[in-house]
Amino acid sequence: MYSFKKTGFHPLDGAYYIRSCGYERLASLAAYHFEAGIEAQLLGHKQELDTFPRECSLLADALDYCDCTTGPTGASVSWEERMREIRNRYSEADVAVQMLSEAEPYLTQVVVRVQQALSEH
Repeated sequence: MYSFKKTGFHPLDGAYYIRSCGYERLASLAAYHFEAGIEAQLLGHKQELDTFPRECSLLADALDYCDCTTGPTGASVSWEERMREIRNRYSEADVAVQMLSEAEPYLTQVVVRVQQALSEH
């Protein structure tokens, strides 16, 4: 039986599991979703994360967009609501809030890019 929890860092644990199923590209997308590289650095998992190549594509943006616009219950929310929810759920000292503070400009650009791509189709 596969143990899902290897590091306690869900992007990396999920990526390891997906890789074990033979889906390298999907594993890489999962590893880096929602700017996980920032949180990996803060938690000391950067070297492990670096074993997965980071993909920069509309697909990677779409995955981030889904995370940026989905709340913890699965309901659709705005990016602003999602940021507020994360900051309310965790303390200022929590790694999730520290990561969000650093990732916010990039993730805001992702939301704009995906919304533009959706409006073109």
